[in-house]
Amino acid sequence: MADINTKLGTELSAELGSSTLFVTTNVAFYSQQAQLFSKAFEWGGGRLDFFAANAGVAKTQDLYEENEALDENGVPKELDLTTLKVDLDAVVQGIWLFKYFARKNKEKKGGKVVITSSMGGL
Repeated sequence: MADINTKLGTELSAELGSSTLFVTTNVAFYSQQAQLFSKAFEWGGGRLDFFAANAGVAKTQDLYEENEALDENGVPKELDLTTLKVDLDAVVQGIWLFKYFARKNKEKKGGKVVITSSMGGL
């Protein structure tokens, strides 16, 4: 399991027992997601069978807003693309990482991927 909320993730993992692994991860950052997959593969004894892409945020910024926040040079600050990074980029990167590790499975190569989305994903 992975989430950005370490406290809740750790509590849930403890409640579920030793058959779960929790890794604090912000999937918007490829390096953190890659570390998650690495740890899961190692924890699973060189095997990764399932990837559930279920992270999602709906942090929106209006592309047409008239009162943009400006930087020190009077230029609009970068558009907040967190929603795209989590709801799209991280899913594609997750499939990329899962494919790599699932093909390294010691016994049966491959696995299953499930991707869920809310209206925020649209």
